[in-house]
Amino acid sequence: MVNQFRSLHPLNLLLLVAYLIFMRIAIFLNLPAELSFEILEPYTKLFINIPKDALSSEANVFLAALITLLQALIFNRIINNHGLLAKPSYLPALLYITGTSLFLQFLA
Repeated sequence: MVNQFRSLHPLNLLLLVAYLIFMRIAIFLNLPAELSFEILEPYTKLFINIPKDALSSEANVFLAALITLLQALIFNRIINNHGLLAKPSYLPALLYITGTSLFLQFLA
């Protein structure tokens, strides 16, 4: 599978989206009844007022997946533009999605 992402072929974008969905199947099947929205810095609560039930669990997981995909593509573009790999590929995006799937904060 890694060899597939070593080329900069547009089909790899679809495979990347499929891989993102595959890595999140477990959280989609076992959605928590309620997700808590935690802001880590106490002073940001003064600037951003988000109600507790602003998003449903399904919408929250979908939005997190969408943001993670966008971040992976931006990360991939930065790596390719600076020439950190021998040739342009979607491998950095694949590794970003794999790495973020390890942490619950990126999943929901």
